[in-house]
Amino acid sequence: MEILINKRIKQVKKGDQNAFAEIVNLYKDKIYQLCYRMLGNVHEAEDIEQEAFIR
Repeated sequence: MEILINKRIKQVKKGDQNAFAEIVNLYKDKIYQLCYRMLGNVHEAEDIEQEAFIR
């Protein structure tokens, strides 16, 4: 799995938007859950989750 993610990251750095979408789909639920546990607010957790992927 780690090899696949590293490959996708390299593709993202080259501008591959489909690779970015794959990474987002793999991690979005885990990141949202973490944000929600930390913040306790659905809307703030969604905002922070999105910000994490943008950065």
